[in-house]
Amino acid sequence: MKTVVVKYLRAIIGVAVYLIVAYKIFGADKHFSFSELLERSHWGVLLVVTLLMPISWFFEALKWKVVVAEVQPLSIMDSWKSVWYGVAAGQLTPNRVGEPVGRAALLLPQHRARGVYAAAWCALSQQLATVSFGVVGVVVWLYAGLMLPGNIFVSNIAISLLVIFWVASVLLVVIAPNALFRLIVKIPYAKKWVGSSPQIFAHSKKVIAISVGLSLVRYFVFSTQFLLMLMALDVVAPLHLLYAAIWLTYLFSSAIPTFAWSEAGVRAGFSILFVGMITPNTAVVALAAMLLWIVNVGIPALVGAWVPWGRGGR
Repeated sequence: MKTVVVKYLRAIIGVAVYLIVAYKIFGADKHFSFSELLERSHWGVLLVVTLLMPISWFFEALKWKVVVAEVQPLSIMDSWKSVWYGVAAGQLTPNRVGEPVGRAALLLPQHRARGVYAAAWCALSQQLATVSFGVVGVVVWLYAGLMLPGNIFVSNIAISLLVIFWVASVLLVVIAPNALFRLIVKIPYAKKWVGSSPQIFAHSKKVIAISVGLSLVRYFVFSTQFLLMLMALDVVAPLHLLYAAIWLTYLFSSAIPTFAWSEAGVRAGFSILFVGMITPNTAVVALAAMLLWIVNVGIPALVGAWVPWGRGGR
């Protein structure tokens, strides 16, 4: 029953956000014109946004190489293939829960169980970057006198405390990885797959520091991509508020249950909410979010889906 409710909730959220985005692009702004937008676009900046995509994924591949080295050493190219195949697998499951399994699928069979754990921990280190920058975004946002979505129901202080608790929880799991493994093996199917006596290992402080550092750098890279995409489409606003709006967009969208097909719409919806508070051009904001999702997730997923065929179809 609970599973059915969650599925319907995700479907409702997906349909709702796409309707909102469509309204903002085609209904709210009567003067919006794609032809005029193309004329005003800064194509050099759009090229930089596209070139930053492989740089962002290089940092992720390097992080995965460092983390999974304790399970199975990989070259940077094999690590990159594993990461992009995980992206492709993640698009087939709600909230990308299949991404760790996709990454581990390209490891040797005897290493895949621990590989799933390593991939889940790797994802949490990236989530730590999301919530950390999100906290900075909350502070900047409130200092500028702007409102958070929760103002309708609760105070800004309560929202801020909730975000801080979120950061602390993710940080605890990242620095105490065994806690995550013990949680995973409590799941019946996971315990059956991993085994009754799984090899629990703790990442060294060096691995944790490198992984978190790469996560923070990568987060700043794709945040800057979003900023440049907005600037390329002629969105004008104070730089610090644009960054804060982007960080809040990623923070709140990461907490919403979605399917792969609704993820871009949810992110576009939150970008309209936050960036729309500091610029009236919401149609372009929604378009920028959708385009960036295609560049950063859509293209890697399409390429990653073909990785197993390059390995002889295994």
